[in-house]
Parts: sequence; structure tokens; C-alpha cells
Amino acid sequence: MESISKNDRSKLWLELWRDLFSSPIHLDSAISKRPGPAKGWLAESFGVTLRRPTQVFKEAGIRTQGAEWWNWSPEQLAEWEGARKLSVFWSSFSSADAIRSRFKSGLAVESDYPPEVLKKWVADFGPEVAKRLVDQFGQPPRVSVRLTQALSPEEFLTQVKADSIHLGQAKPSRWAARGIVFNDYAPVLSAPATKDGFEKGLFEIQDEGSQVMAAFALDPLTQMSLLSDRPTQSKPSLDLEALRNAKAPSPLNVIDACAGAGGKTLALADLLHGRGRVYAYDTSLKKIQALKKRVRGQASNIQAMTIPNGEETQFLKKYAASADIVLVDAPCSGWGVFRRNPDIKWRQDREKLSEMPEIQLRLLGEYQALVKKGGRLVFGVCTFRPEESTAVVEAFGKKHPEFKSVGGGYLGPESCDGFYMFAWERS
Repeated sequence: MESISKNDRSKLWLELWRDLFSSPIHLDSAISKRPGPAKGWLAESFGVTLRRPTQVFKEAGIRTQGAEWWNWSPEQLAEWEGARKLSVFWSSFSSADAIRSRFKSGLAVESDYPPEVLKKWVADFGPEVAKRLVDQFGQPPRVSVRLTQALSPEEFLTQVKADSIHLGQAKPSRWAARGIVFNDYAPVLSAPATKDGFEKGLFEIQDEGSQVMAAFALDPLTQMSLLSDRPTQSKPSLDLEALRNAKAPSPLNVIDACAGAGGKTLALADLLHGRGRVYAYDTSLKKIQALKKRVRGQASNIQAMTIPNGEETQFLKKYAASADIVLVDAPCSGWGVFRRNPDIKWRQDREKLSEMPEIQLRLLGEYQALVKKGGRLVFGVCTFRPEESTAVVEAFGKKHPEFKSVGGGYLGPESCDGFYMFAWERS
């Protein structure tokens, strides 16, 4: 970014701000569409702004209207005059390193979150957990990748070390057997040492928690020790070296019911060592097309299909009792990814929040029919709201006594995104 003028940096920042809040896309997706050299700078400046607005506004000399700030709609934020002042403030930082150096010592405070979210955390989990959530969601997200079976952690880390000027430092994940985490933002898709491996499908960018959910779907009992009955209390406790060296599981038919762009689909296919079959379903044609591009020949055991919106029940009938495992990674409020996509804090729609549990239960109800006797149904969300996690599990259990509880719990957000996951087996 040093080669870009201060004026152009300001324009680039303001353009992203307006695009972010005038569309439904989240911060990580919005940044991914920006020019390569600007991504790290934008990720740092926007991340700090939205994770710790209290500190940034103070340093930028911007006054807000207290609690009214949280009542502004995304449309109002897109046209907010203060964004122009922020763009000028950030234009004085010529690099991502300069931003990290300036803001590395700051911490998030309660005023960095909507009052309703804070009250909910305290009511659901108590003040101590709420305070840890404030702190942990205020930290920058780490870039993490998932290696396929064809690339060992040692090989990948050697590549990173050889190009540390671009990639910085990295180390094996403490949570996910095939995971590698970077200390700071790392352009792994374009850096000379790693670009070729990505293009060959040897690794994917994927959050550690998302990797754990895929592993949980295939083997919940092994992953169970990572989970807790409350967020912020997860502990890395697995022998990851043993998991990396484990034999391939038996061929299985696995359905990823809400596949999206397919991060967990790809992880499931690789964990099966290319055996069996992973069916990826989604109602979004665009997302399924993106998944097919991501496969890049790395997984021959993936079949991706678009389900016509509103025709799910009819479409799924022909696949009744066909699956060994069905993963329903359901739509949710996203309260577990405040660190990676802090713009979600301004996208809280009470009506949509109240609809989420009903949507999740409906999806579980539709996809449970695909689980064969002795098979497994797995539910996952990237949120900590009990209404979308434990309450959904309880309601489903009452309605479907033929499914016996295997167990589950919360994961993160100590170092990964926050998740809730739960598994049942059909008797």
C-alpha cells in the first residue's frame, strides 16, 4: 500500500465502507473482492474499526450518539458522514503492519457491542463469560488453512518459512488435525511459496472451528472433548498427531445439507480419503457453482446439487434413509463470528432473529428422513444463542424420539470462530 497515494487509500477505504453496508455481503467476502495488494491493509483497518469502534472513533476524533449508533440501519451507515472522516484517518497508515503496531495493545470494551447482545450474554451465561466474549471477539481473526491428505504440515510449514517475508509465521492448529494457523494476515492464495499448492487443491482457507465441525460429523465421540456447555471454555485436548496418522474410515454416504460454498463438504471428502460419497445440497445455484469450482479435481467423491427453493421436501423424498451421516449446518444469527465479520453487529433484525429457531427445526425435520437406521444426524450453527442451539436440540429430541442423543456443545471463540454442534443417532 506504500505505492498508493494517501488520497487513493482514502477513496479505497470509503468505497469498501459504502459497498459493505449497502449490500448483504459480510466483511470477509467484501475484502476478498478487493485488489490483492490492498486486502491486508483493508482487513486490518476495517477489522479494528468494526471490532473496536470505541477506541478508533476516539483516536479519529469522531463523536457518535451513544446507544443510537446501534440503532442505525446498514443503509444509514453506508451514507454516514463519519465514514469519510474514518477514511481520511486510515489513509495516514501506509501498511497493515503500521496498523497492527498502532492498535496491537488495545482491547474491546462493552460499548463496542450492541446493548441487547451484551444483556443477552449476561442473561444466558453470566457476567464472567460475557466479559470473555467481549475480550475474545475484540481480537483479530487468524488466517487458518486446512491441508488435504496430500500435503503434510511439515511440508507446508517449510514452504511458509521459505517465504516468510510475504507469509509471516505459522504453526499447526491446536484444535484441528489438518489445520495450520498464521500469526497475522497472510496472502496464502497469492504468495509465491503457496500459490501453486492452492491452485492444485492441496489446501483451503478454513477456520479451525469449521474444520472441527466436519471432523465432529464423522467422529463426534473423538471431538467431544473439545466442546463445552458454555462458550469461551473450550480446551485443546486431542492427540492431533495420532488423528493425522489414523487409517482412512470406512466408505460412507454423507450429506452436507446446507453446503453453501462447500468448505465443510471439501473437508468431509478429504477426511474420508476420497472414499464413499459426499453429497452437497444447497438452494443457491451460485454457491453450488462456487463449490464445483473449489473442488478443482481434489475430491472425486463429491456430488453437488442445487435444490429448488421451496421444493426441498419433494426433492428429498427420493433420498430417504440413504445416508450414513447428514450434517445440517443451518442458517443462523452469526453471533459466533463477530470477530471475523464484525459488521454482523449492525445487522441485528429482531424479526429475523426470532425466525431462526423455526428455520433450523424445519431443516432438521426435513433432513432427518435421509438418515438410515444406525446413521447419524449432526446439527451445527455458528452462534451461541441458546434459542438457536440447546433449545433447538431439545425441541427436536422431543419431536423425534427415534433419534438418540450422542452429545455436543459449544466451541470457541478462544482462537477460532464460535460454534455449537450436536449429534444424534437413529435407533
